[in-house]
Amino acid sequence: MTILSVCRSISSVIGIDRPFSVIGSTEREHQELADLAAEMCQRIAQVYPWSKLRRSLLLTAGEETYD
Repeated sequence: MTILSVCRSISSVIGIDRPFSVIGSTEREHQELADLAAEMCQRIAQVYPWSKLRRSLLLTAGEETYD
């Protein structure tokens, strides 16, 4: 799922032309969709405890070690 795919889905629901791109578009509605998507991404990032998804893994291949 991408920001563009979400904006394309939303645009058909709210009755505007489906964008081919929203980032860098000159259409006001497409800019608003991009701004709204960015705002919602920020809210999701702040609400969910993303640090719980992190874990460490040490890979060793031959004599090389990767962290």
